[in-house]
Amino acid sequence: MSLTLQEAYERLNLSVDLVPVGRRNRPGTRLTPTYITIHNTANNSNGADADSHARWIKNTGYYTLPSGRRNYVSWHYTVDDGQVVKSLPTTEQGWHAGSGNAVSIGIEICQNRDGDREDAHDRAALLVAVLMKALNIPAANVVPHKHWTGKHCPAVILDGEGFSAFRQRCSVYRSELIDTPGGMMPGDIFSMADGLSQLIDSDVPETPTVLEMPQPSIERAVGRLYLEKEWLAEQLHRTDTEPEDSHDAALLDSEPGYEEGDDISDAEIDELAAGLSDADLMVHVCTERDFAAEEAQYEDSIRGALAERPENRVPLGGERDTLAAVSRMPMPSIAFVYTRLWRPGRNLRIRFMDEPTDYVRERIMRYAKAWEEEANINLRFVFGTDPEAEIRIGLARGGSWSALGTDALLRGRNQATMNYGWFDDSTDDEEFARTTIHEFGHALGAIHEHQNPRGNAIPWNKPAVYAYYRQTQGWTKQQVDFNLFQKYAVTQVNASRYDRRSIMHYAVPKEHVLNPQFAVGWNRELSPSDILFAQTQYP
Repeated sequence: MSLTLQEAYERLNLSVDLVPVGRRNRPGTRLTPTYITIHNTANNSNGADADSHARWIKNTGYYTLPSGRRNYVSWHYTVDDGQVVKSLPTTEQGWHAGSGNAVSIGIEICQNRDGDREDAHDRAALLVAVLMKALNIPAANVVPHKHWTGKHCPAVILDGEGFSAFRQRCSVYRSELIDTPGGMMPGDIFSMADGLSQLIDSDVPETPTVLEMPQPSIERAVGRLYLEKEWLAEQLHRTDTEPEDSHDAALLDSEPGYEEGDDISDAEIDELAAGLSDADLMVHVCTERDFAAEEAQYEDSIRGALAERPENRVPLGGERDTLAAVSRMPMPSIAFVYTRLWRPGRNLRIRFMDEPTDYVRERIMRYAKAWEEEANINLRFVFGTDPEAEIRIGLARGGSWSALGTDALLRGRNQATMNYGWFDDSTDDEEFARTTIHEFGHALGAIHEHQNPRGNAIPWNKPAVYAYYRQTQGWTKQQVDFNLFQKYAVTQVNASRYDRRSIMHYAVPKEHVLNPQFAVGWNRELSPSDILFAQTQYP
């Protein structure tokens, strides 16, 4: 038999009730799904149907752990014996399957006592088949929750027909699906005018980015309005209460929205670190320096930034645009930070604190100019001996780092604002280029790209990362969290889409991720995105 896509859509009986933008359990992280992850709800209560679960993740979206910590959860579709409810766009990650969050669509199948579980599983199989066809996902990539975390889920399927039989049911439906008559190709599912488009497409327009907007002034206005909406949604979220319904409180099936490895002990990290090779110990990375970490300095930082460039206000408008309100915003850690940019058109004076060799001096000066000459920013680097220089370069052995944008103004005139801890006459040009361009990106206000909140979905292998940086850099877990895993809030940065080729990205070895497609090599030059985006910040 055959089944048209339109007939499949009608049989699914889809409704859309999205988790609002800005909710804690809708992080907005970009998803390009290559897997479909199947769950059972672990909730047998009468009335625990698709509507009930969708309402719970929309209005509450967390359960409370014994420690008192809230564990936020979300998924894309809930299925019962009569309908499908969509809660997240398929272009955004949910929090339902540990490392699987980064690559998979999450489907929860209801198991309420007053519903027909067989009908619910059959409807879910048809939903999976439509998604497989529309997104070109093979049957092998339809997996149980257990695949990602080891949790015995979907329990009803695993203990009943078995997951292989469920996957086969999905494949049979997939083989029966045909395009809706009229010559439509499979890819046209995404542009159909009828209700089927709601099944697949994101229901919220993508956030405008400067790379898509013709005028920086227009983009900035649109971007600020969008961020204000997100900020207000976050404030409203803080009034949320515990679940009211007893069956809602029992929703304990979904995994936390972070990668496995957070609870690894120091002894386990030391054991992993001991196995690293000598080559690993030669790695050089930039350490983020937050000179505004103390609250008093943070307010000084805001005052200095506003004096330098009045547009450095956090883009929220109204009373929240005051210094007092700005100083209460989360401290910035990287894209370009809104509140740390220099005044366009000005000369940034630069002097060396330590006396480098002619070779080292020439290489730093040469590669710093990449931001001027390739990105053509409206800012000039002026190297000299001026004691009032805004940027002061040290060569103390150890790490390389830079103050973030105008935070350089917090440092005393006899203190470095940037340091190169491993440069000497034996350093090759590739290392000079990689490190110098990177640190001057920080000096302009750019953050580390792997901490970009717009689209970064790196599935970190946290135990391996903790061990690597403890052995190579001597970092604590907290320092690794700060320098790698912690992302900026969208209200802190003006960011383009995540760019794995950015000069501001750390290298990410394949051993540091749970999916090798997220590995990143050493970037040694400005990417096209770096160039275009820097021009919008310094027009």
